Amino acid sequence: MTDTGVPLTDAHAALADAEAAAGLLAAYIAASGSRREWDGWLALGESLRWPAPPPRGVAPVLRGTTRPGSAVLARAVGHFAPAEDVAGADEYLDLLDRVLLDRKISVPERRALEGMATTLGLGAADVARLNRHHMLPL
Repeated sequence: MTDTGVPLTDAHAALADAEAAAGLLAAYIAASGSRREWDGWLALGESLRWPAPPPRGVAPVLRGTTRPGSAVLARAVGHFAPAEDVAGADEYLDLLDRVLLDRKISVPERRALEGMATTLGLGAADVARLNRHHMLPL
């Protein structure tokens, strides 16, 4: 937690740093008492042409998307129970979505998933079930 009350967890992981930066910006705007100057900066930022991200070698796999063979996968694992009854499922699956955007789980990302599971009170069986659930089309 910073002096401004903005939480900083998993420092130097891109998403955590971006969320902390956004929190700090919100705190600065609130502390300034006026949005007028900030709105000018926002308008400038929106007018700039941002560079396109570099092309990736593989497309990200997101929960709920289909691709060739997904019907076969769905039939093969269709007997898994749905995860609606697992408290905290949405929060865990949202983090898992973000972690898997690059199809890799780094050590800090694994720690973040484990920390999220602990925070949500998920046991090993819950986590395994949610991980399987993630691979099913919604």
